[in-house]
Amino acid sequence: KNKSDSLKRLITGAPDDTLKVLRLIELSRHQGFEKMTTEFALQALSLAEKLHFTHGIAWGYYEIGSIYEFRKDYKTAIKYYQQAIDLSEAAGNYHSENDAFYPGLLNIYFYLGDYPGAMQTISREMTVAEKTNNKRRIAHCNNILGYIYFKQENFNEAEKYYNLYINNAKELKDSVLLAHALGEIADVYIAEKKYTQSINALFTTIQICDHLSDYSGIQNI
Repeated sequence: KNKSDSLKRLITGAPDDTLKVLRLIELSRHQGFEKMTTEFALQALSLAEKLHFTHGIAWGYYEIGSIYEFRKDYKTAIKYYQQAIDLSEAAGNYHSENDAFYPGLLNIYFYLGDYPGAMQTISREMTVAEKTNNKRRIAHCNNILGYIYFKQENFNEAEKYYNLYINNAKELKDSVLLAHALGEIADVYIAEKKYTQSINALFTTIQICDHLSDYSGIQNI
């Protein structure tokens, strides 16, 4: 409440500039979900369009989509999320907006069980991750791809992408990520009736957890 009141005071009488757009977006985050209103996000979007402020337009779309998702109007939320992603990709804003935009759309597709929609979305994110050589983001995408194929019972492809995820985790020297990746592929092995490989993957996961003294670096396994 105090944060919202402060933002309203800053916005009142403020010039119509990019800072005002960002403050309207922030105000929407504080009040949009509480009151389920797109009022401030729409104001931000309108002003951003007037200013040709691409960053603000994309975030305006995203905030409106978030509110519609909260209202459980998933069709409209998907439309706004996709607009945010389309604009961000077209503008080449690969290091900022894109990180936040994809998860919201993915979550809706997963909730709806729309795996083709999820596949299309994560494939687009993978393209961005590869363009920026963001290795942690590539690992995330391989994990999601493995999950989608697993849910579709395409176990060969699930195993392929989880193995890529395992390699990513090793390259990043991230023990927590590696333990997660091994746990995921263990489920695939069970589905494929590769029980020995599943047990080995789970045993390695237990070893990692036993020797994990902090949350970075692969221990001696």
